[in-house]
Order: sequence, then C-alpha cells, then structure tokens
Amino acid sequence: MNKLRYLSVLLAILYFASCSQKNIESEDEATIVKTNDTIIYGPLSQLDNSVEINPYLYKNIDSLHSKINKITCNEKFPSISFESSESFKKVILVNSCPHDIGCHYYRNLIMFYNDSIKRYYDSSLPLDSFPSLLEKHLKNYGQDPDYADAPRMLLIQITFDTLIPSLLIERLDFITKKYQEVKDTTDIKIRLYQVEQPTIELLDTIKNKNAP
Repeated sequence: MNKLRYLSVLLAILYFASCSQKNIESEDEATIVKTNDTIIYGPLSQLDNSVEINPYLYKNIDSLHSKINKITCNEKFPSISFESSESFKKVILVNSCPHDIGCHYYRNLIMFYNDSIKRYYDSSLPLDSFPSLLEKHLKNYGQDPDYADAPRMLLIQITFDTLIPSLLIERLDFITKKYQEVKDTTDIKIRLYQVEQPTIELLDTIKNKNAP
C-alpha cells in the first residue's frame, strides 16, 4: 500500500514537472515577425505546421471548435488570418487536442468571455482593462499568486457562447494589437476555448476556504 502511494506521488511530481517544461520549451524568442507583409502572432516554430481556418465557413461555435479539435488531434496548429486597419495578421492558436491533459493554472490565464474579461477570483472586467492587466501579468514573475508565474506561462483564452465571425476577428485584432503595444513582440499564446471558467460562486467558495 505504501509503495502504491509513493508511486502515485512520484507520478504526480513527474507530470507537473513535465507540464512546466512543456510551457518553457514552447517559448519562442521573437520580436515582431513578418512574412510576406503578414504579421505572425503565436509560436513561430509552428508556422509550417499550421492549418488555416475561416470562421465565416462555420454555422455555429460548436462546429468551429469541432474543426479546431480535428486539427489539433492531428498534431497541427489552427490559425486564423485577417486584415486589420494597420496590417495583415495571422494568429497561430495554441489549442491542444481535447484528449490531452491540460496544465494551465488560472493565475496564468487571461480569459475573454463574450464581451468581458474574467479572472481568477474576479467577476468581470471591461475589455479596456486588458493592457493594464497584461502588464501586471508580464511583470509579476510569480511574486503575486493572482498573476502569471512568468511571461512564458501566460495564456490568452477566448470563449464565446455563440459564433459571430466578425466579433471573433475583432477580438483577435484587439488582443494582438494591445499585446504588441505592451510587450513589443508577437510571441503571444492564444487559444479558443469551449468551456467557460468555473462559476463565480465556486471561485468564491474556493477563495473563502483558503482564506486565513
């Protein structure tokens, strides 16, 4: 029994160590990356491994996520290209196959949900708070447990209840523009996510339970 318990603990330690290592290895040392007059946002190392998707071709949010899942489970990276007011952009998403176990803690997430931002232990924040929130995450380096452990760990998550392609493009444009203004790089990590964060009631319960 003790051996089984020891093995379980060891496997858990190895898993989380592996999880952290994956996050570190996925970091691209990049500034502003362009190819054929298109600015590339996301992991540059996966550019040749990316598959373009057009949000306007899908009837609803479920069908779009189904396509994204199909791409990621074939070990490819979905990408979305569009023209903004300033340039052409290509966003390589860092979605993972649903069969894979995720390893992102809430403190390393900025969650865009419909027309607001939801954060660990917070209710809703307005979209225009993103630049200041982003700066707090990028400068934190694990000092405050409510913000990202390190810039390389930060993940931007976008969730919509319904698919409005123009709004999705608008949100991607807004996020990449503000990220570039704050960090002066295009190494952003963005995923489209199908499930919203836990309810505020659940987060409040967790917070109160952990309160001194």
